[in-house]
Amino acid sequence: MAISDKQIQEIKNILEKDHGREFTWEEATQAMRDLENLASLVIEMANDDRRREEMLKKHPNGLHFEDSGCCCQICGNPASKENSWFDKYGLKCMICQEAINAKIIPGSIAE
Repeated sequence: MAISDKQIQEIKNILEKDHGREFTWEEATQAMRDLENLASLVIEMANDDRRREEMLKKHPNGLHFEDSGCCCQICGNPASKENSWFDKYGLKCMICQEAINAKIIPGSIAE
């Protein structure tokens, strides 16, 4: 999506008012790009959350998490595919999930 001159001028005015100094057109343009990138990231995260909620509706007891590059919310170790468990408490590696299943730690610790 192209950023319009009007949008750049609006962010420039807001920045100058909030910070009490003049901003260059380039600074305002970069601020708009940063804002656009942030909005895209937030939308992507919201879509991921919605997709995960739908997965849990189909598998209310939990399931292995197919996305790669994710980490256990308890220990921080990699957690994907067969080494993962995703349920209402979030994503865990299987070692932490087994500790939850054995009641060594509560599931809520992953929240």
